[in-house]
Amino acid sequence: ISPPLALAQTATTTSNTLDGSSQWGGSRQQRIRGYRQQSSELQQKISALGTTATAAIAMPVLFGVSLTNIFPNFGDPRDGGTRTHEGEDIMGVKGTPIVSPTAAVVLRTGTGSSEGNYVYTANPGGETFVYMHLDRIGEGVSPGTVLTQGSLIGYVGNTGNASGGAAHLHFEIHNSSGAIDPFPRLTVELTPAQKINNLTTILAQTANPTALAEFLVTNFRSVFLDALAQNI
Repeated sequence: ISPPLALAQTATTTSNTLDGSSQWGGSRQQRIRGYRQQSSELQQKISALGTTATAAIAMPVLFGVSLTNIFPNFGDPRDGGTRTHEGEDIMGVKGTPIVSPTAAVVLRTGTGSSEGNYVYTANPGGETFVYMHLDRIGEGVSPGTVLTQGSLIGYVGNTGNASGGAAHLHFEIHNSSGAIDPFPRLTVELTPAQKINNLTTILAQTANPTALAEFLVTNFRSVFLDALAQNI
């Protein structure tokens, strides 16, 4: 963690606003079921997550977004009312790390014309979490990867049909019935110590830790000054 703490004497913060969305065909739930049933090895990893869904979910954007900064937008009309929004859009600074709110298993990663760079994960209780419009997928994040709470997923972006708009994370939760509203369950904020601990792991796996540290201190200087003051 020393690079951002050492750099925490200068810089400013930035923010983004507005919205992007997802677009899917009618067989999406079938595709998700298929992602979860690819091999016996994957099934064993998913089974180890347990049968109880996580009721209170932590903010997946690691820095710069508090619970008071998000507003419900699940079900909002899209494309003139021809479809509805299936997730929660969380506005953030492009390039900010996104972390898994729960233990999870990566099901699928890739790039699509509407979703941009995306990651699907299996989560406790038979749920599937989806992260879209990523600037890039996290280093080492690939199908079959077992994640702990706070593990890197990717970085906030505006890829896919969010291209040209404000950077944000499009975050979805699916159960056996389909997409459900994430907003009521986004009720946990990571402590400063948890954020720094997560970042320590991320810096060890990212391709360019110095560049990431400089970016974070430039945009979230106060976080690291507070960490210094608290001897975290």
